[in-house]
Amino acid sequence: MFRNARQYKLHNVINAKRLPFKFDLNPSTIICTWFYCGASPIAPGTIGSLGAYPVFYYILNNAKTFDNAVLMLHIITALIFIMGWLATAAFHQRTLLFDHQSIVIDEVAGQLLTCTLTFPWLYELYQNSTAAAKLGLSFPGYVFLICFIAFRYFDITKPLFLRYIDKNFKTAFGVMIDDIFAGLFAVGTIYILCAIHAAIV
Repeated sequence: MFRNARQYKLHNVINAKRLPFKFDLNPSTIICTWFYCGASPIAPGTIGSLGAYPVFYYILNNAKTFDNAVLMLHIITALIFIMGWLATAAFHQRTLLFDHQSIVIDEVAGQLLTCTLTFPWLYELYQNSTAAAKLGLSFPGYVFLICFIAFRYFDITKPLFLRYIDKNFKTAFGVMIDDIFAGLFAVGTIYILCAIHAAIV
């Protein structure tokens, strides 16, 4: 099923993340690739982050109250992180493909974490901003766009210790946790921008 996968010491292969393999219907593959978003030949991590939007949109449009939306976002984000951790471990063990580029469940978790923690601040910003109306964005789209840009920046650039984690933590937890930290960096940045906006306005 997997082309020559078992002949590699994957952490010593420069392009291990790009080794070709055939996608299958195994649950770990489906979860790790976030329903095959990771199969995209172009920017799979970015596509994976965008794959978090349907979850975010569904929660915001079905929550009965603001507090219920916040609670549901926290619960779903935590569940996706745990599910991604377990599925990535199973995927690694089954295929020996460590942190393959098609694994994007970490991007989904990091993206949702960014949206979850900044949701209350961006709600206030949305209420006091005309930019969203000018862009024709709904509230979910407005929040997600800001969070998407911030998260992708830190996930791609991996400042400070994020690159060290990415290169040295050769476990399923390591795959997941660097995107969680990227999400926290994005959250901090958005908080500062919201505080500046509030001070100016």
